[in-house]
Amino acid sequence: MFQALNRSVLFLTAELELLIHQCETVISKAGYTTIMEMTDLKKKAILISTRGQFEQEYLAKNIQSEIIQFVSEDEIFLT
Repeated sequence: MFQALNRSVLFLTAELELLIHQCETVISKAGYTTIMEMTDLKKKAILISTRGQFEQEYLAKNIQSEIIQFVSEDEIFLT
């Protein structure tokens, strides 16, 4: 069921793999696997950290780069 793109990135379906490759920028929740996939693929991403998920908040503060940007749920829903 899983297809390997390379050693470290696995996709649930071929369709998901194709969609990610076709995107210029991916907008997604900031789960650990998503962060690793976007980093490996060097895809521009806007990742939304979930309130109360301390690992996501920590990664948001320490991984932001030109490619990956984090936004908190509060920034989206309170503005």
